[in-house]
Amino acid sequence: MLRALMHWLTPIAESEAAHRAEATRAYFRSVLGAGTWRDGAWVSEGRAVLVRYADPAARRCWAREKRGPVHLVYFMDDDLLDEQSLGTLPPRYAAKIKRFATDQKQWLRTHVDEFWVATPALARKYADLKPWVPPLAPTPDLRQGAQASAVRLVYHGSASHAAEHAWLKPILAEVLTQCPQAALEVIGDAQLNRLWRDVPRTRVMHPMRWPQYLDHTKTSTADIGLAPLLPTPFNAGRGPVKFYDYARMGAFVVASDVPPFQGFIEHDQDGLLLPNDPALWVQRLVALVHDSVQRRRLQSAAQGRIAFTEAKPAPTPAKTTSVAQFKVHALARVGGEGGWRWAFDCPSPSTERSPSNTLEIQAWALPPQADANTVEKLELWLKPTGSAQVALKVPFNRDRPDVIQRVLQAQAPGHALLRCGVGVHLPLAGGHWDVGFALAGQCFWVASWELPDSAQQATEPSTTEQPELSTAPPVKPAAAATSKVIVGQEGWLFLDNDTNRSVDQFTGQLKLDAAGLKQWRDYLAQAAALCASGRPRCALVIAPSKEFVLPHLYPHTRGAVTTVDQVLGLPGPRPVTVDGGAVLRAQPDPRLGFMQTDTHWSNRGAMWTVLATLEALGLDAQAAQAHFAQDRYAAHKIAGDLGSKLNPPQIAATDFLCGTDPEKLTVFDNLLPNIGRVQIFESPGALWPQKLLVFGASSSYPMLRYWHRLFARCVFVHSAAHVDPALLDIEQADVLVLQSNGRFLIEPPNFEFDLARQVQTKYAQCPPERRRQVWAQGQREDWRSSVAPYAAMLSALPPPPAAD
Repeated sequence: MLRALMHWLTPIAESEAAHRAEATRAYFRSVLGAGTWRDGAWVSEGRAVLVRYADPAARRCWAREKRGPVHLVYFMDDDLLDEQSLGTLPPRYAAKIKRFATDQKQWLRTHVDEFWVATPALARKYADLKPWVPPLAPTPDLRQGAQASAVRLVYHGSASHAAEHAWLKPILAEVLTQCPQAALEVIGDAQLNRLWRDVPRTRVMHPMRWPQYLDHTKTSTADIGLAPLLPTPFNAGRGPVKFYDYARMGAFVVASDVPPFQGFIEHDQDGLLLPNDPALWVQRLVALVHDSVQRRRLQSAAQGRIAFTEAKPAPTPAKTTSVAQFKVHALARVGGEGGWRWAFDCPSPSTERSPSNTLEIQAWALPPQADANTVEKLELWLKPTGSAQVALKVPFNRDRPDVIQRVLQAQAPGHALLRCGVGVHLPLAGGHWDVGFALAGQCFWVASWELPDSAQQATEPSTTEQPELSTAPPVKPAAAATSKVIVGQEGWLFLDNDTNRSVDQFTGQLKLDAAGLKQWRDYLAQAAALCASGRPRCALVIAPSKEFVLPHLYPHTRGAVTTVDQVLGLPGPRPVTVDGGAVLRAQPDPRLGFMQTDTHWSNRGAMWTVLATLEALGLDAQAAQAHFAQDRYAAHKIAGDLGSKLNPPQIAATDFLCGTDPEKLTVFDNLLPNIGRVQIFESPGALWPQKLLVFGASSSYPMLRYWHRLFARCVFVHSAAHVDPALLDIEQADVLVLQSNGRFLIEPPNFEFDLARQVQTKYAQCPPERRRQVWAQGQREDWRSSVAPYAAMLSALPPPPAAD
């Protein structure tokens, strides 16, 4: 019986070995080189490499007495020689490894000239074999992900759609043959997998339960969703839910021109309706694959019918509190007259009013022929229906990368239209309200809301925790400002209603989705790869929001898992990571690490984190601490970026470092505000002669008071931890610091930042007076040669408008 099993396993092992060798060669191309697969080994001139298995044919061919002068290598990419390690594997797989690897240890030791292993862990375990760990060198196709130009079609028909699967298969096989840039995703069981598995570039996914399917459609993207329906009694009772399933993925629907899609989809407006003619389906699908303009138009219109960002879950209402719903009446059609595109994430027709009359509004809008200057002038307007007086004007205040990616089909980082969203909590009185989007004082009214007065709360006390709501009176026909500040205990101020939704991040209601976590893993792996050789030393530094360090002063409760927890807990390679929150919480008085009326840490908080970063990098933190030992601090009363938002402004004393203003030691400053700013410091009297490069956020500015005194050259690029690879080559820094603020982690950074392009974009957005200052910097001829690449970015800018 066992012998029969072994004979049965032999051809499987030989086939798998060939496929495994192909995969191994792809990842280790530089060491395996050109060759052919023969007799169980990868054979090149003068060398044969056995990959994983030594089957009978390989042992006969490559025995030392048979192979002649050929140098034989055994390449082990898993722990195959220790029988104890096989205990957790499936029995059939373990038997295969044992037969063709584990049991061949003695043969391998006798006949192999050199051993290779795939990981340092294997090299340590089998040190007696003196193995070599070859470097990973993937082929270009393994380093390259899905192309932006790829067109993704999806068909998510369940097992009840077996007839539609069979009808659709020859159609899509022909489309994929004619369109090599297209790929297909279907969902099906084992029987449907057999139906589709010979169609090229087709992925068949196993059926999922609803929660998993919902997550999949929220985190995967597609261009065209397919919804054929054949005439059956069962199909007669179906609904148009596939429109929403596909729209969540960013796709529009090509559907059969029958109910329920007939009358629901507007043909050639937000989808396509086609008769069940296979030849016509092939023709139209091939045309859509090649016509990106039409695809984007249909995708944009489909997005206008749904809200594709997940709204905050409604809190559980108190058992004695009644709520009232409101009604929405459309005044305009997305993409219709005027060319505006928009969507409201909330409120929706199912949204319930709270007893306090506070209403959350989340929306995005794109006016026709929008540009960066246009978005800066966008506002959300509300007015009582029938009134000529506008009661509320709210400037757009939120970045919407989802809109850029799904509606405009573009990369979000640095996009000129990124700030096309608005979010606000408003106390609104009951009645009829018109809502619209205004550009340069001209409003495009899109909807009318019917808001009933909120119900009165019963006198019995509630035992259910309620969300914190504004106590401001409902807005009547007068303007109201959005609160941007939370006043906590002891007069400490915290950020509210910001574009990063700080409160929701702290409470755990807003977290990174699967796509965001993957982007973070990719970013961390790239950063780790940078410092694999030991130069530069690289650290990711996370500056905390003060509620993470001083939660006892904050009115909200921290969630079980936050975005900071997610990023810190990601598995896989990463650079040295410094959690500034942990650093400040460990101090005798963490309150000294923050400014009471500002969002940022204090000079002391920045200094503590600089020292922690040095220690984590293996640098001499004690020498740095001694270097700072004579520092003096003086208290100054400031309003900060939070206190200045109150009326009257709130001020508080904060300790500032005396006499070490880094601005005096700058040898270059491009004077641009925020993202895109560059400052370069050269300090002959610094503690160390090395060079430091910082890709940082606003919390890096107080850290510069200390960095520039430690390193002879310090280059700061305001990029919120996004990395410009070109600057890595220019600077050749000894130390690299990637600094982001905790509330920014919801938007993962990347290695695609282009400083030169950002300088041009930010310059174009600056007011005329600032443009004149920046342009004057570019006309200077006295810059040091060490800043030439950065000065060149300014000298390439166009002249600003002349002063009045």
